[in-house]
Amino acid sequence: MQIVKLSSRGQLLLPQQLRQRLHLTAGMEFAIALVGNEIHLTPVAALPTTTLEQVAGLLSRPARSEAAVQAGLRERARMQDEASKT
Repeated sequence: MQIVKLSSRGQLLLPQQLRQRLHLTAGMEFAIALVGNEIHLTPVAALPTTTLEQVAGLLSRPARSEAAVQAGLRERARMQDEASKT
């Protein structure tokens, strides 16, 4: 166990070895909870956890070929070009 000091601004400095071991980086967010007389910090996932029900069907559409994607992009650019001329 390591001891850290609370700054006058209410900040704690996590030891470098701990940050490296847990892959903690600047700007990460943490959930904080008071459990009895202990403070528990839990890193908040960068992407929220999802369930299978939330993502089911996302990949059910057939993939488009690169040629189809390029044709769609050209058509969108043509339509935007025409709209900007009016």
